[in-house]
Amino acid sequence: MIEGFKADILRRVAEEQEKKSQKDQARTGTKPITPAEVSHRVKDTRGADTVIKIFNAYLEFGMSGSEVIVKKRDIIFFLKDEGFNLFQAEEEGWFDIEEEYRDAGWDVERDSGIDDNGQDKGTGITYTFRPRTGSTE
Repeated sequence: MIEGFKADILRRVAEEQEKKSQKDQARTGTKPITPAEVSHRVKDTRGADTVIKIFNAYLEFGMSGSEVIVKKRDIIFFLKDEGFNLFQAEEEGWFDIEEEYRDAGWDVERDSGIDDNGQDKGTGITYTFRPRTGSTE
C-alpha cells in the first residue's frame, strides 16, 4: 500500500513540476541553466517547493479525523528518492514549514522525538497538523 501511495505522490509532484516548468517557459522564455550559473545559485527552491507539495499530499490523503501526523523521515524518503541533497534541505530549512502552515489555517506542532528525560521515543521527528478552530481558509 505504501508503494502505491508513494507512487501517487511522486506522480503528482512530477506533474505539478512539469506543469509549472511548461508555464514558466511559455510565459517568460526561460532557458536552461548553464554550468557556470549553477555555482551562483544560493538555494534550490524547487526542493523547498517539493517539500510543501509532499506535506500537502499527506494532509490531503491523511485527513480522516481531527489531525494528521507526518513523519519527517517519510518526507526525507521522498526527497532522497527524487535525488535531492538532504544536507542542503537541512541547511536551508526546507523542513521548517510550521509558520507557513499556521498562516494557512493549521495548528502545527513539531515533536523532536525526544521525551522530557532526553530519551529517544523511537518516533523520530513528527509534525502534527490540526485544522485551526474557526479557520475559514
